[in-house]
Amino acid sequence: MVSLSELNNFIQKYLSENKIDEISAVDIAKVLDEKGMLKDSKGRPGLPLRRLLRANRIIGNYQYPNKRWVIRTTKNEIYYTPKEAAEKLTLTVQNIYAMIDKGTITSKPIGNKNLIPESAIEKEMISRNVLDDNSELTKKAIYREIQEIEAEIENIKSRLSTIKNHLKIKEEL
Repeated sequence: MVSLSELNNFIQKYLSENKIDEISAVDIAKVLDEKGMLKDSKGRPGLPLRRLLRANRIIGNYQYPNKRWVIRTTKNEIYYTPKEAAEKLTLTVQNIYAMIDKGTITSKPIGNKNLIPESAIEKEMISRNVLDDNSELTKKAIYREIQEIEAEIENIKSRLSTIKNHLKIKEEL
């Protein structure tokens, strides 16, 4: 039996590698069954996965108004259980939950559990100075933060351009 984080990470990796933005529960259930990760129902294809989707245990879950379940990409973010995060950060699981409660580290509620994005762990590692400044993980986290800032700047530029265009149109009137 695979863990919840392994299942979620496999699905997100599959979507990313195949350049798919979303996949139906039935289609990904076939893949999971073939890989031996989640046995599918013969009579009702996709049912075991749909149960996890209904319980909000799958990241990227979405149900259309027609009741059709799909899983959407989270742009290849990797998630860890609190236990896995504690091991990576050399902390106790209780410390991880305390950090989640304080808002020091972000998590995504999945069912009755929290999964922690790799980016949150990377930021915490940097803030705790656990890693050497030349480590690949630190570089990856810094690069990701730069990308986020650049995306925000582009968004602001776009909004500014829209506002300028509206002002120009009003002046012409």
